[in-house]
Amino acid sequence: MDLETLNSININNAAQVKELQQFLKARGYYNGPIDGKWGGMTTEGAVKLRGDLTAESDRNVEISRNKVIANAPP
Repeated sequence: MDLETLNSININNAAQVKELQQFLKARGYYNGPIDGKWGGMTTEGAVKLRGDLTAESDRNVEISRNKVIANAPP
């Protein structure tokens, strides 16, 4: 899952929330029931995932920037 997908989830759509809960639970971000209801535990898991995805995105940008600098003509 990427940030765009996470940010596009409709919290009023039980099927989407359930899918997110399953994703979060499989990765240790969520320990609640897979019930399709957006609550505090789902919010907490989504926030943690968003933080990790943002950090990963930032690392990828930095790596790309370093590659550009390393490959720049003198």
